[in-house]
Amino acid sequence: MTPANIEILTITVMALAEPVNANQLVGFDGGAAVADEPVLGIAKTNGGVNQPLAVISIGVVELVSAANLAAGDRVYADIDGKPTNIGANNPFGTVLKGGPAGDIITILLKS
Repeated sequence: MTPANIEILTITVMALAEPVNANQLVGFDGGAAVADEPVLGIAKTNGGVNQPLAVISIGVVELVSAANLAAGDRVYADIDGKPTNIGANNPFGTVLKGGPAGDIITILLKS
């Protein structure tokens, strides 16, 4: 199933330090966001090193969860750039529709 997204604000970043996959969390450095790192948004497509990448920064997105998540949970980046409820400093959104680890969940992205 292809995730469906509602895009309110999409921005383009350059200077990727590493390849990024579609629907992966993206940090402010243009690379994958990992381990409670600040999240700029979600990659719309795959992106290679030094290529432009469209990033959804505000909106509603569907992503594969790294943990069991419930509606209302704050979400953070995990080590693989997937949403988890483990983190302390840099939440990037709130779960609207949760599910077990490995399922597609719905997240309200906030800047």
